Amino acid sequence: MTPAIPLNWNLAVGGVSAARREVRREATAEEQAAVAAALDLLGCERLEAVYTVRPTARGRYTLAGRIEATVTQACGVTLEPLEAALTLPLDVGFASDAAATVTDSEGEEVEVSSLPDIEPIENGVLEIGRVVFETLAAGIDPYPRKPGAAFDWEDPLQKDGNANPFAVLAKLKTQT
Repeated sequence: MTPAIPLNWNLAVGGVSAARREVRREATAEEQAAVAAALDLLGCERLEAVYTVRPTARGRYTLAGRIEATVTQACGVTLEPLEAALTLPLDVGFASDAAATVTDSEGEEVEVSSLPDIEPIENGVLEIGRVVFETLAAGIDPYPRKPGAAFDWEDPLQKDGNANPFAVLAKLKTQT
């Protein structure tokens, strides 16, 4: 079962003018708390998306802009709170047809890696909240570490300083 996306920032394609639509969207306190819970963060203090949606050929749309967020994570070494400020780019295409073409306007082939991601248009709706959430999830440091935090651990079984894992086996062999 797919977890629910905490940002319901859908936009009906009918809400996009023939030219383009500029949007600035800021997450509410409830949405910030839901994002923090869904991403296993200590907190999400700020989440804002600034983007432009514009129609392109054949019923497709492009979304371009940025996400700005301030999140609090647990340091991977000390578990202390660690605040991170993120600015992440948004560059996504929406298409109702599942097959995304790989040709430009002149019919020439285009390198697929140079194209923006293509998201589906389902029931006439652009799921912008899902795109923002997934972009934020991918942009968060999976191993946050406070500056200067170091993992200094010694194996209590290695009291003699011998780092050879077979030293314990050698001791067992001499005991018998």
